[in-house]
Amino acid sequence: MMGVDKFIEFIFSKTNAETQEIICIEELAELQKELTKHLRGEENWDHIVEEIADVQLMIYQMHHHFQSEESHHI
Repeated sequence: MMGVDKFIEFIFSKTNAETQEIICIEELAELQKELTKHLRGEENWDHIVEEIADVQLMIYQMHHHFQSEESHHI
């Protein structure tokens, strides 16, 4: 089974950082949309949980990416 760090390295080996940054922004927007729907009275718990998971994965990726970028600039 592949660990999280290896999985993130695999993702960045198949795509570039800019693409992943764009996807992160998109995932954040999707979470915002689902939370807004919830505040307007929609019972969309499953969609919120799904979007939180997507955002968490992207945050792990961005943390890994920017942490490794920082080490290249020191």
